[in-house]
Amino acid sequence: MLLLMCVGGLLAWRGWITDKVLSFLADLVTKVALPAIIISNLNEYFTRDDLWLSLSNMYIPCIALAAGVGLSWLMSALFRIQKNRRGVFAAVCSYPNSVFLGMPICTAVFGPQATPIALYYYLGATVMFWTIGLWGMARDGHAGRMTLRQWLSKLFSPAIVTVVVVCLQISLGVKLPDIILRPAGYLGSMCVPLALLFIGATLFVSFKKGLRWYKGMGWMLFARACVSPALCFGAVLLFRADPLIAQVFVLQSAMPAMSQTPMVARSCGADDGFAAAGTALSTVVCMAFLPVVRVVQSLVYGA
Repeated sequence: MLLLMCVGGLLAWRGWITDKVLSFLADLVTKVALPAIIISNLNEYFTRDDLWLSLSNMYIPCIALAAGVGLSWLMSALFRIQKNRRGVFAAVCSYPNSVFLGMPICTAVFGPQATPIALYYYLGATVMFWTIGLWGMARDGHAGRMTLRQWLSKLFSPAIVTVVVVCLQISLGVKLPDIILRPAGYLGSMCVPLALLFIGATLFVSFKKGLRWYKGMGWMLFARACVSPALCFGAVLLFRADPLIAQVFVLQSAMPAMSQTPMVARSCGADDGFAAAGTALSTVVCMAFLPVVRVVQSLVYGA
């Protein structure tokens, strides 16, 4: 994975991956490759019982996320973060990029069996981000300027719509033909490499443009890289989750901040510069910290 990220950075340095290409890669992964890998993996590796087992554990990450949100607001007050940045601070601390980065990385680490587990974490995180997270950032800007239609379009993303439809299809016992599953598998195979190339290129572009260091950013990055996975790890131990489910949830919780955070902050009139710097730096810190998370998991679960 690190080698693919380095290739992405090299391509950006050579000028092959520009801002327009980054936008294209983001759309290609989130709107084409990700729905395709959901269709392919869920139909190939999971039965109705498997899906219900994963779904029955969805409350665990939701509890950990809620605890993270509450703790991040407490930290923002304790460390005297500017009042017009506290919603952004909480969003970066609490909500991981669980689909664009999390799902491909979990699939690469744990195999296709991790797909529905990672998706259920994503469902919980996305609903909370576009409700509680959006409220917090709108509070920063004193007014939310996002229309209901825009909010619904963000909440019901292609990945969420796909996972809901496919889960219903599997629950009803409907079998998809090879003429659909085979192309979906080909398209889905692009997901992991393209996402990792995107990460490497984004990191290079971010550092090339320069990043401003804001007051409280160190605490924000500490919460994103360490506190969030620690809360999730405590939750999976408390509720005795299955080892694979536990490891996927914890790895998801250790991902960088949601890439939509700066855009939402701007739409709400919040400090989008603070959000952009925190999101970019969280990518560096969290990607560097992921091997530590995996070492801890291997010591606990032996895998």
